[in-house]
Amino acid sequence: MQTLPAGVIGPLSSTGGCAAISLVEVLTASGNKYFWSEQRGWWNSVINGSTGILIEPVGATAGGSSAAYSNASGAITWNESRPLAFGYETVLWSDFAIGASSQQLPLDAVIQGIYPVFVGSAVFAAVTTMGFRSGTALPISGSLPVGGLFTSPSNPDNTSFTNALFYGASIGNTLAALTGQQIEALTECSLSLGPPLTDSVTVTAVGFAIYYTSASPIIDGQMPAPFAVPAGQGLSWALPFVVDVTGLTGAQGTAAGTIAVALVAPVPPSPVFVEYLDWLVKTQHFQLFGSTQTDTATLSVQNLSGNTVERDVALAYAKNEFIGAFVYYRLWRADAECAIFQFAGNVVDADIDEEVMELTLEGFGNYSAIRAPAYAIDVACPLFFGSIACGSTSPTPCQQSYGTCTSIERFAGALVQWDFSDGVTPLVQIAQPPPVAAANLARPF
Repeated sequence: MQTLPAGVIGPLSSTGGCAAISLVEVLTASGNKYFWSEQRGWWNSVINGSTGILIEPVGATAGGSSAAYSNASGAITWNESRPLAFGYETVLWSDFAIGASSQQLPLDAVIQGIYPVFVGSAVFAAVTTMGFRSGTALPISGSLPVGGLFTSPSNPDNTSFTNALFYGASIGNTLAALTGQQIEALTECSLSLGPPLTDSVTVTAVGFAIYYTSASPIIDGQMPAPFAVPAGQGLSWALPFVVDVTGLTGAQGTAAGTIAVALVAPVPPSPVFVEYLDWLVKTQHFQLFGSTQTDTATLSVQNLSGNTVERDVALAYAKNEFIGAFVYYRLWRADAECAIFQFAGNVVDADIDEEVMELTLEGFGNYSAIRAPAYAIDVACPLFFGSIACGSTSPTPCQQSYGTCTSIERFAGALVQWDFSDGVTPLVQIAQPPPVAAANLARPF
């Protein structure tokens, strides 16, 4: 069910059936947004910021997050028994990046810090070295390497803990800082003279937390935030896409690890809730053709509310150029939290009188508005030989092919395949050789 921001009162989804309502979002060229419906209330917005980028119009908790990948994981076990010489087991994650299905950084994002993070559990038997590091060029074999420590909320080295999150210092404030970064978990053991003991490490999540400021920040819930996200900031995650492990060490040690794997059905980011004003009046009209003919629509907005000096819609009409504005319409079922009809397009006309503003829309995919040559596009040139458009002064008529053209700078056919084996632009078009016999409609007289 939908959940409103704290302190906001408005109509929500009902547990029973309810009538569908119209939800209209308008984004003008100046970046102003308007939200209209037949009844005032709070619903999710699908136009992201002032860029006009659409986010998935789903019903979800406000301030929610995306989880588009399974988390990387790892496991180490070490059985200590007498006699036992030196040995080690390592899991090393690398190639950290913001995945294609992850919550991407907004265009205006300014990174404030990038922090190495892991979540896991460990059992430390006190006769080994158990450590966790981040950094570059970390060796997968040998003693615990020198690298960045995980210091918060405490140092996890040589300790036991359960389902705890640890993070280290920021590595920088640009995505370039992620290049070559690695995170490692390692156990190392020498001779044990005591009773048999077992060390274990279980890592359930690995990544770099990216904190940023933006006009439209989003907190990605891929992993728990290492620390509270400050107001006005967002959180994204760089996940590992390569993992290396040491092999089996006798009967004493084992190591295994996984990388971040894209989920089959990523969870979309939760929309932002906004207040829709009850300004829609009359019936909204749509003409859908199901062909290359452009779909059209007409929306009616009241022009009665306001004060003794200016009416609300008249003021908006005076301040904004509505023609060309991006409009997204949904016929919304609040009980099912889904749109049963959607329309996206641009305003092509806006008329206003003392009571109503009428917006005329054209849907996207207006093929009649595509600028294209008024002739057939083909490998054969459509120009008449010797015409002003052709420009050729040769006494020999061409055969409408590139190979016979004497005014190649004006050749209007489509060049589809070439042979550049000698590094020189050829005069022969391989895909369209000169015909043996062809009618020349452009005679030289």
